[in-house]
Amino acid sequence: MTWSKFVGELDAFAAQLNKLDQTQATANALQALNLRTGHWRANPRLASLPEGIPIPVPRNKALLPNGLTLGQAYLAFSFELTNLDEEMPRRADFQVRVLGELQCSWGQIELEDHWRIDSDHDSVNTANEPHPAYHFQRGGHAQEAFVNGGAFVPGNILPQPAEGHQWRGLMQYTGPRMLTPPMCPILAVDFVIGQNDGPLWSRLRNVPEYSNIIRQCQKRLWINFFSRLNDRTKRKKLLGRMMVE
Repeated sequence: MTWSKFVGELDAFAAQLNKLDQTQATANALQALNLRTGHWRANPRLASLPEGIPIPVPRNKALLPNGLTLGQAYLAFSFELTNLDEEMPRRADFQVRVLGELQCSWGQIELEDHWRIDSDHDSVNTANEPHPAYHFQRGGHAQEAFVNGGAFVPGNILPQPAEGHQWRGLMQYTGPRMLTPPMCPILAVDFVIGQNDGPLWSRLRNVPEYSNIIRQCQKRLWINFFSRLNDRTKRKKLLGRMMVE
């Protein structure tokens, strides 16, 4: 299934997002990418600015730390095909960044959360830790920049706790890298909205024009992906060292 209709689908997708107040900023950012059919056919790649496009923030449910107030959320992406007939994208990277703050008696603390979906074909069979070709993972370059921005806690900036007390915090490491279906920018926006705000996502999905766009994108990309898992050679290229044949 060719990618030749993707530009029209992206325009139609943005038009649907523009109908709801909560997703108008996302729609405007997609339209500002100004993707044109001629350019897409000659060079099938699409990337957001490094800071990403605005997306609806997560609902106020099970947020940590307690008392957190969310501000903005962004989705940055870089998507690339070898050609318009390619079944699997060469690159399909997506980074989600959520900003918030915690008000304390002496001031406020800036907070960020990060997760991403990476495409890494070169490391499938060479990395020390298993790297599926398309995988979910915590962190990313945006998180590294935030941590290295100064005044990050926990760290030496914290004063010594009172006697009998100890500072505690959450830690994070690079894993797990979990196999996930690849996503084009349309599927990525739809997926992130669904993860952040299920009721809003359901409203969008209940619109036939919106759901038809998602259906076409899933048919083009996900049916090919799942069929490859049933082919030993293609499965190995997706799972690498994770798969024991």
